[in-house]
Amino acid sequence: MKKQLPVYRTQEVGFSMDYLPFSLEYTNYIHSIFVITTSTVLLFSNFLLLYVIFTTPTDHIGSYRFLLALFSVNDIAITLGYAALQPYIHMASTGFYIFPRHGGIMISGCQCYQIMLNISIQSTFAVPVDTLLCTLFIGTFYHMFLLLAFQFVYRYKTVTRGIGSSCTDYWSKCQWTTIGAVIYALYMAVYLMAVEIGMKPSDAARESMPTEIYATYGVNLSDPTAGFLVVAVRNVNDTTNDVDWNVESTISLALSVGLFGAVSFIIAYCIHQISMAIESSKTPVAPATRKAHREMFRALLMQTIVPCMCSYIPLSTILLVGSVTGIPLGTYGNALFITTAIFPTLNAVFVLYFVTKFRNAVVHTFKLPSAWAEAPVKL
Repeated sequence: MKKQLPVYRTQEVGFSMDYLPFSLEYTNYIHSIFVITTSTVLLFSNFLLLYVIFTTPTDHIGSYRFLLALFSVNDIAITLGYAALQPYIHMASTGFYIFPRHGGIMISGCQCYQIMLNISIQSTFAVPVDTLLCTLFIGTFYHMFLLLAFQFVYRYKTVTRGIGSSCTDYWSKCQWTTIGAVIYALYMAVYLMAVEIGMKPSDAARESMPTEIYATYGVNLSDPTAGFLVVAVRNVNDTTNDVDWNVESTISLALSVGLFGAVSFIIAYCIHQISMAIESSKTPVAPATRKAHREMFRALLMQTIVPCMCSYIPLSTILLVGSVTGIPLGTYGNALFITTAIFPTLNAVFVLYFVTKFRNAVVHTFKLPSAWAEAPVKL
């Protein structure tokens, strides 16, 4: 499928961000300090949260603590993965490319073949694992958004218990766990299918690799041993300026955006319903329970507002800008992706602050002023 479209080239567009002097320097020279700082804060705050969760009586939140713990463990996985992989995100006019800063990791081995006349032939092989590592790392972000949706569903069902009627009102923990596991499996299966359909390196992707990637990063992704992920929905003919739309990459992009959209819809719906239920005088709950619901809801709102600014918007920009508009943001993909590390770093801090019992536990553990424990929480 071909279409004549204007093509925005990194080398041709006067306002190309690749040539702003601080764009690459920011990611190269400050990157290490940023990673060390965010990783240190995240590991401390999340391990503290896990300690508080499992050492503080949590009758007021019940099984919700396990969702908080899973979310915290996933945040730790994101940060450790980012620190280890340190991925580059390059946004070309055709789409975006994700590859590790220190790539070239190979798994070596040998294969033995036995052919006619009982002659055995042994051959060695090496399989690049960079693609697998990138797939697992990006998967932690999808995992994070799904866990956030689970938290909203849990809070929604807890707050609205006894209001109206639903077939889920009498589900046991086993039923909820089973349904959650099935949804999780389907959700991650769609993500892996998106990767398999149009994000894995192919001969065509290597042949059409933008030249500025090697010039900028010194990484030759055309090398068969290099692993990466790519969403390049458009291939531009340099001579005719024709655009060939890549069906596989387009399907992968649609699936990826669809997963974000589905989670966003669930979260938005639950926010509306929870807010109405908490403030409604018709909700049959005790004042102390209503206060606990409000605290958890505030924490959840912060767990949503911050990722919208630091994760949803940057990731949506990475997914859509180059693919849809053809405008190359180049190395600014790295700056956008760096911001996604902010939310996992702050997530545990929000929970520890907004949940009164958790805040009290922190104050008691570190012998902080008692006035801090009952500090007014405003949102």
